[in-house]
Amino acid sequence: LTLTLTLTLTLSRSPSPSLSLSLDLAMALPEALRFGLKFGPKPSLGLEYRPGADPTRKELLEVSFEPEELLGEDAARVYAGLTAAHPDFFNGEVVSEGQVLALLERLLRAVQAQAPAPEPEPEPEPEPERARA
Repeated sequence: LTLTLTLTLTLSRSPSPSLSLSLDLAMALPEALRFGLKFGPKPSLGLEYRPGADPTRKELLEVSFEPEELLGEDAARVYAGLTAAHPDFFNGEVVSEGQVLALLERLLRAVQAQAPAPEPEPEPEPEPERARA
């Protein structure tokens, strides 16, 4: 998707002098090439993309998480954080919201599966018997 803005300003003094100014601003959204997950050493989303209109240039955006940050989270809330932190990429136009949510759900399931089981709470020690007098 390319957005082109053209601004033309024409000043004229009768009958023949005139001034014309034209400004073209072209802005292209990044084009997603590949989007995927990395599970280690930290859970991450990776987006390989082509910035702007240069067909030969490729860049990588990697968003890593601490596993503890993801425990107990849901995909929609993580997605909201991504859209706030990286609005140029996670906006529904570069990568669809559904695709991001599906990958986030896979990532969250994997983090949950790798999380250590909570340690059982120790049983209280019985109180010692008191000597009777």
